[in-house]
Amino acid sequence: MQKRLRWEVALAAALATSTVSRAEQPEVAQILRFEPAQKGVVYDTPAEEAYAKCKVDVAEGKERGYIVRDNRGLVIRRFSDTNGDGKVDRWSYFMNGQEVYRDIDTNFNGRPDEFHYYHSAGSRWGKDTNEDGKVDEWKSISAEEATAEIVVALSSGDVARIQPLMMTSSDIQQLGISADASGRVAESLKGAGAQFQQLARALGPKIQWNRFDGHNPMTVPGEEVGASTDLVLYLNGTILVDAGGDTRWIRVPELIRVGDAWKLSAAPSLIDQSQPLPTEGVIVGGMPDVVTTTQDNNEDGGDVVENDEEIRTLVNQLREHDNSIPRDAEKVDELVAYHLKRAEICAKIGAKSKKLANREHWYKQVADSFNAAVQTGKYDKGVETLRQYGEQFGKVAWGKTLAAYFLYRSINSDYAVKLTAAADPADLQKGFMKQLQDFLAAYPEAPDAADALWQLGNGMEFAGGAGEEDALKYYKELVTKHPDSPFAAKAQGALRRLNSLGQPFQLTGTSLGRGSVDTSQFRGKVVLISYWATWCEPCVEEMERLAKLREKYGKSGFEIVGVCLDNDKNKAVTFLREKGYAWPQMFEEGAMESKLATELGIISLPYLLLVDANGNVVNKNLQFGELEAEMAKIMTQKVAGRPGDSAK
Repeated sequence: MQKRLRWEVALAAALATSTVSRAEQPEVAQILRFEPAQKGVVYDTPAEEAYAKCKVDVAEGKERGYIVRDNRGLVIRRFSDTNGDGKVDRWSYFMNGQEVYRDIDTNFNGRPDEFHYYHSAGSRWGKDTNEDGKVDEWKSISAEEATAEIVVALSSGDVARIQPLMMTSSDIQQLGISADASGRVAESLKGAGAQFQQLARALGPKIQWNRFDGHNPMTVPGEEVGASTDLVLYLNGTILVDAGGDTRWIRVPELIRVGDAWKLSAAPSLIDQSQPLPTEGVIVGGMPDVVTTTQDNNEDGGDVVENDEEIRTLVNQLREHDNSIPRDAEKVDELVAYHLKRAEICAKIGAKSKKLANREHWYKQVADSFNAAVQTGKYDKGVETLRQYGEQFGKVAWGKTLAAYFLYRSINSDYAVKLTAAADPADLQKGFMKQLQDFLAAYPEAPDAADALWQLGNGMEFAGGAGEEDALKYYKELVTKHPDSPFAAKAQGALRRLNSLGQPFQLTGTSLGRGSVDTSQFRGKVVLISYWATWCEPCVEEMERLAKLREKYGKSGFEIVGVCLDNDKNKAVTFLREKGYAWPQMFEEGAMESKLATELGIISLPYLLLVDANGNVVNKNLQFGELEAEMAKIMTQKVAGRPGDSAK
């Protein structure tokens, strides 16, 4: 906070006059050293070496202040005086030219008391009533964001952070809840702090939010629960978290919409899948257990194991079976038998489950078990079994979700089996693409639709030629229709890559050595971006050719920037040191799923992209066989003072 106040004094001196003085405007470095009041915001900040290529502009008019643009001309900061008192009262941060976060000083005392999230950062709006830098009240927060905030609070053990998500007396008053229901809420939240701490200790500090499974929010008529208005809520939602490689499930008994925010009526708790879960909330009672027939049933109770003696016996049998998984990878027949037995047990549990959500859960495990058996390479007939299950589920009104689940795994397993012995892989690929297209036509809203679109985009890219247009179509559909899919960010990166020809290019990442690397720092040079890994044989084989090109053209204004997608950083460092390859290298954890790979939607290695001296892409998919001719051409153009005109 002191850092921000010192900045305010400096900036206020320039804003206090009737006209902002350009002679007194701050340096880029002064502005960029300031950060959002709330942690975890992703926004653009260039490397220090690129500060010289950024520009500070004076904002005139009603809202005076300063705007910082990066070397692409995109706004990355805007600090403003909105009321004309000569003091900064709004600090805005941008990502790819869009504002993603804003700190606001609403009472003009020099300290931010509201925090707004925009565009890719979400929809939150938090208030800090005592101006200590922490959110005291959420005016707006989605259900997904609320559950993510719960996980952040749990990982840090910060009870105070979860308090703004708990229902308050004013929330109860706003909803017009009856005295009886409000009493249950008060009683439920009385020990919430201690329960929260207990849950935090059980999960540990390394948990990360994965997703929120709440099915669909329900509207409950007010008169059913003694409220003056209808309630919109999630009953028995589940937060999936990654706990150091293990998946854990957290139960959220009731998440209720209050205005534009979602609030808890009870503390979250850890789910033990071997035990039945209560189906009721605090305000809303549980859904009745009715027998599901072949008619559609939308029950979404959260207890995976129902309170049925036969089911519990089968679940115990499954637990014992899972403890006997073969450990010797060479005993494939035993592994196949294990998966088939597991499928058999899960099918029995699914058949006996009354709730549709539970039935889907167990039958999906049947599909996964058959799929795992096929992947051993010793159970090809599992492909047909998956298809038959899918067709059977497709014949009943309630089975569409399961039909899609089984059929999609049948399609992928069939392709994997046939690929090992394919005489014509290209022809097999065409058939696979057609199956994916048919799947999307039949099940456009299936959870696997995003995966299908991603695979179609990849396949069309590899097909080359006109296939690239189809790839663009599928990637766009993925980003538009499935923005929350884990494939969406990579599809967005693929769109950037495929549309990059002639466009300004910048990539920033952590250096494999120290500090960071920003491609914009090499403006004025021709830059070859090389994505590689030590496990990629063609990458390693061609490194010597890259070294010779760098030696040949380095003094004429050529540089290579490597982007290492290894899993093991030390292995990459050792390789480069032993070979003596000294060009700049970026590396970030995650390999092919890292931020660096995602930003361009990289799907295979090696990958080369060529940027001219003006910072524009001149070849978006350069092949090693074309490298020397392409370099000779572009370096000749550079020496002659002409921009690159390659178009690949």
